[in-house]
Amino acid sequence: MRSMSLARYLLLLSACGLAVLAGCVHEPSTEKVLRVTDSVLTSGDNIAHGDKSPVQTFSTSDLVVAQVVFEWDAVKKSAGQHSVEWNWYQGNDIVSRSEKSVEFKTTPFTLTSSRQASSLGTGHFRVETVVDGVIESTSEFDILP
Repeated sequence: MRSMSLARYLLLLSACGLAVLAGCVHEPSTEKVLRVTDSVLTSGDNIAHGDKSPVQTFSTSDLVVAQVVFEWDAVKKSAGQHSVEWNWYQGNDIVSRSEKSVEFKTTPFTLTSSRQASSLGTGHFRVETVVDGVIESTSEFDILP
């Protein structure tokens, strides 16, 4: 009889433990925290003059500037640290790459990467901005001699 009450006690204790755990289950949010609101590929000269007009054709003397603007809903909070990569391609070959950890401090938040056109060479190129392993922006451009 005593073992029967111990078994019931253990069963009740297990049921309570499961109820507590079930209350702690948190469904992951399907909402994307960061969203791209603007993306532009322009020249260093444009940026220096406060002009963010898109440029698709550069000369080898230009600075190629890729900017991507992000926003998030919690405007008074940082969006935290994120792994950011910029992959610069000619065709399917990476010709330049950089990576760093960036704190997205305030919304809107702008990521900028630039390359001297002369360091890339001439031809058709693209630059990808990758955040936490996800391509957030791609821009294609040409560099003429």
